[in-house]
Amino acid sequence: MVEEIVENADMNGSGQIDYTEYLVAAIQQEKIMTKDMITKAFNAFDIDGDGHITKDEWEKVFGGIKMSTTEWTMFLEEMDLNKDGKVSREEFFTFLERHYSKSPL
Repeated sequence: MVEEIVENADMNGSGQIDYTEYLVAAIQQEKIMTKDMITKAFNAFDIDGDGHITKDEWEKVFGGIKMSTTEWTMFLEEMDLNKDGKVSREEFFTFLERHYSKSPL
């Protein structure tokens, strides 16, 4: 297992991981962990597990948050890129990447 990790990170084939190779591997791992965390967040909102988040699911997860119909509509429209009335996993990732990430996920 350790040999495999070194082999994958050792881009120049020296048999050792230099500082640059370490940084590249760390950045890649951070992106993987970020995607995993976002996937977990998406799954928490996707109550029925169908791969989409509906307005009803948002409202259930957010609990007692009071938002007007107009506010909900604006919120969902910003995420629902294909305008099908629900937010897919890809739309969720795109929204978060566009608004909250300094680098692509």
